[in-house]
Amino acid sequence: MEAMKISAKTHEESANSSHNGSSSSLKMENGMTHGIYAKMAKEKLNASHLAERINSTERLKKESTEHLSHLEDGPRRSTSEDAELFDTAILKDLEFAKTLNERGEISISPATSEDSLVLRALRRSDYHLEYMELLSQLTVVGAVTQDMFEKRFDSMRRAEGSYYTIVIEEKLPKRRIVGSATLVIEQKFIRATALRGRVEDVVVHRDRRGQDLGKLLMEVATVLSKSLGCYKVSLECKDRLVEFYSQFGYQVDPGNNYMMQRFHE
Repeated sequence: MEAMKISAKTHEESANSSHNGSSSSLKMENGMTHGIYAKMAKEKLNASHLAERINSTERLKKESTEHLSHLEDGPRRSTSEDAELFDTAILKDLEFAKTLNERGEISISPATSEDSLVLRALRRSDYHLEYMELLSQLTVVGAVTQDMFEKRFDSMRRAEGSYYTIVIEEKLPKRRIVGSATLVIEQKFIRATALRGRVEDVVVHRDRRGQDLGKLLMEVATVLSKSLGCYKVSLECKDRLVEFYSQFGYQVDPGNNYMMQRFHE
């Protein structure tokens, strides 16, 4: 009897154990199933977020491309033949404007069409007015095609506030550029983010020398640099021209030397 009781008890315990095992197994399976579904849902959510991020990135790339395209094709990149390197109107506002008609017998004023000579900003169309031929009377210019000229003009024009090439246009007996000077504005971190000016490439056509046009160009470039807020303006010149440039307040700076390294002639 005792053996039977023990056997029955053992059977009962075995049954209970089997039931508990099945219950644990079911709980484990349910837990695993829940985990799998949770993982799948998480992966689906991550995939959704990833797709959203990809779409957002594509939109951003498209907007950036459109923005860059707008900058490149905007008004500052105008291919109009009359496009100016800078606004000629700023020359009319310079303090010495009344002196522009007092240069010997030369009638000249900023952008006044009836005058025989006109002082203005360089234009994209000036390639056709012998501008490169004028520069060749100053230095070596090389074989500059119209396309090369226009690309460089457009590049300089996009650098707004950096290049001020002032020209004198002769209207009679024929239209051509007979004088030019360039004021380059450098942006600095020093002196509370100051501006510094450099006067370069001052030239007057050989047929118009001796008529004070060089003085006019220098005065305009110098006063313009001050008007734009430069803390100083400088230039480089040959020894024989030191006296000429000193008329406009330029001085040789003792202790400082102009040095260079030339890579091409």
